[in-house]
Amino acid sequence: GSGPVAPPPATGGQPPPRHQSRASPRSQSSNLVRSGDNGVGADRDLVAVKVIKSEAEYERQSALEVNVVADILSRAAPDDPRRALIVRNYGHGYSYGHYCIVFELLGASIFDMLQANDFSGVSVGAVRDVARELLSAVSLCAAAGVTHSDIKPENI
Repeated sequence: GSGPVAPPPATGGQPPPRHQSRASPRSQSSNLVRSGDNGVGADRDLVAVKVIKSEAEYERQSALEVNVVADILSRAAPDDPRRALIVRNYGHGYSYGHYCIVFELLGASIFDMLQANDFSGVSVGAVRDVARELLSAVSLCAAAGVTHSDIKPENI
């Protein structure tokens, strides 16, 4: 690994030219912002920016999150296919007084899919596929000595 990551000093970074804010319904500590760095709008250019509430404890927890994800990935073999199941962290730092973490932009969560389907359920095959990936990701965490303590539909 590359060692612990602490929240860096404020940089006064500029906001992305185009962004769409979506408040995180599951957390009072952060908001999720979908952001792109150009005006083209290609999905490959979009990222998720987790904007952390400006309180020391939230910032400390977020820096710990960065460290834990980096540690999990550093302990996995480079060719371990489970690595693809761990969200990619592209960077972190301060912008306008808020600690931010830049992640790959993921698709809809299980909660989003259930909600869009009026909570009427999903197929057994879909449950099997999600369970297989979830168990694989959790096994990678366990191999690094990490217990994921916030597994819920909103986070899958």
